[in-house]
Amino acid sequence: MQPGRKLVTMMRPCDIGLFLALALLCCLSVGCAARVEQTAASPDGKVVAEVLQSQSAGATDANATYVQLHERGGSSADHVIEGTYYGATVTIAWLDSNTLLVQCATCGSDSVTRLQKEKWRDISIHYDIGGGNR
Repeated sequence: MQPGRKLVTMMRPCDIGLFLALALLCCLSVGCAARVEQTAASPDGKVVAEVLQSQSAGATDANATYVQLHERGGSSADHVIEGTYYGATVTIAWLDSNTLLVQCATCGSDSVTRLQKEKWRDISIHYDIGGGNR
C-alpha cells in the first residue's frame, strides 16, 4: 500500500448477513434490555398487550419498539408490530375484548415498521400510525 492511501474494504452481502446474524445471536444470548412502556389488559381480562422499547441503540433515539400480546398468566408472547419510530411514542388501547388499537400520532416518514399483524388469535388489531388508519 502506498503511503497516504487508505485501505477501503467493502462488505459483501453474505458478510452483512453474517454480521447481522451474529449481532442477533449476541443480543439473544446476552439479553437486549427492553423497557415496558405500557401494559393494558383486555376488558375481559384474558389477553395482555404491552408496548416495549429496546435499549440496544445506545446514544441514538432509534431504539426498536414492539407491541406484544400474550394470554394473562402465559409466558409466551407474540409481537404484533415491530419498528423503529425515532423518539415517537407508541400507545395501545382496547376498543373491546377482541379489538386492540395501536397508535403513534407522532410517527414520521423516517419511521420503519418491520412487522405489522392485523390479527392475533381472535384479536383484531387496528393501527393509527402517523395519521394513517388501518
